[in-house]
Amino acid sequence: EHYPLQATADRIPHFPASGMEDRIPSQFARYIDQVQDRSLICDGDGVSDECTTKCAPGDAVVMDIGPTRVDAKIVTTHINGAMVVEFTPRSSKGIP
Repeated sequence: EHYPLQATADRIPHFPASGMEDRIPSQFARYIDQVQDRSLICDGDGVSDECTTKCAPGDAVVMDIGPTRVDAKIVTTHINGAMVVEFTPRSSKGIP
């Protein structure tokens, strides 16, 4: 009934599971969750019709890299939808 045996001074106070510095505001947490959900849409399903588009070398495409969307050009295509692309990062174009 009185287990574990502890003296009154031996009680350990309960602290939150994370410190205040470890928490992020809810709008940023929501954004991170949305980016993660978007990245998992075709996870494990990279060869289905809804997750791939037929491309050939020289095609201009719009490429999503995480939360960033850039214009790109297909250089070469490979087995299972893999491809080599060429693009110019936005920062080198002077766009923040």
